[in-house]
Amino acid sequence: MSRSTQRKEPVSDQNYKMQFGKYSGTSIKEILEHDPTYLKWLHENTDFELHADLLELAEGLHRPVDWWDIFQLQDKGLLPK
Repeated sequence: MSRSTQRKEPVSDQNYKMQFGKYSGTSIKEILEHDPTYLKWLHENTDFELHADLLELAEGLHRPVDWWDIFQLQDKGLLPK
C-alpha cells in the first residue's frame, strides 16, 4: 500500500500535524508519546518519510524493556525497587 503525502523532504519537526490516516490532525510529538510503532510502520509501508532522528526515536520508544538494565539502575539507586 502506498499513499503519497506530497512531501519532498522527510518530516523532521515534532510539531508537524499529520494530513491523513488515523492520526490526521495529530502532531508527530503526540504520536510518539502514544503510538510510536505507527510512525515506524508508516515510514516503512507508505511514501511518508520521517527524518532519521525521529525514526530512531520512534524505534527506541517501542523497543522491548531490557530488564537487566532496569535491575542495574535499581542496584545503583537510580530507580526504586
